[in-house]
Amino acid sequence: MLRRIRKVVKLTLTQTARNTGQDGSAKDSWSSDLQTRDNASRSKEEEDPLAAMIQPTLHHIALTVTDLDASIAWYEKVFGITYRTEVGHEGGTGKLLSDDSRQLVIVLHRHDDNQAEMFKETRTGLDHVGLAVASRSDLEAWQAHLKELGVEQASPADRPLTQSPILDPKYASVLVFRDPDNIQLELFAPRRV
Repeated sequence: MLRRIRKVVKLTLTQTARNTGQDGSAKDSWSSDLQTRDNASRSKEEEDPLAAMIQPTLHHIALTVTDLDASIAWYEKVFGITYRTEVGHEGGTGKLLSDDSRQLVIVLHRHDDNQAEMFKETRTGLDHVGLAVASRSDLEAWQAHLKELGVEQASPADRPLTQSPILDPKYASVLVFRDPDNIQLELFAPRRV
């Protein structure tokens, strides 16, 4: 099941994993997308100076945690990603985790002056991390996966290691869950019309 979930997240995050070049060789869709956007931008440069800028894409998510070892283990199990390297910084350290293709990159930080308080999205800063999946059935697979990992169901998911029921507002289906530091994560499946 984790292999299927990883595949869905990868496909959704990258939109398309690879394109094929004219010579039949594979090339990164990211590079191809950037080139396509760059060519389209050139024709609009005279009309709008901001059109020349390429829209950035998400590269990584960085989260401050209270227990690096526990958080690394949790994120590895939940997303099927692996610890890759340490990223030292003044006053602490970061640990980079990713999948093999580095399409999903999460950096977990520990800061020496952290007071070990739980995350709360109503403070200034990060509210939550939202990730896309293709369908509601993918959310159901994630819900089962999280349950297997001990993330208990609660309504609402308002404390560490809890998950909400899947919500179905008119614009999407959403599964909310919390990491060991209470950081809110959402999996979002757009409605098909």
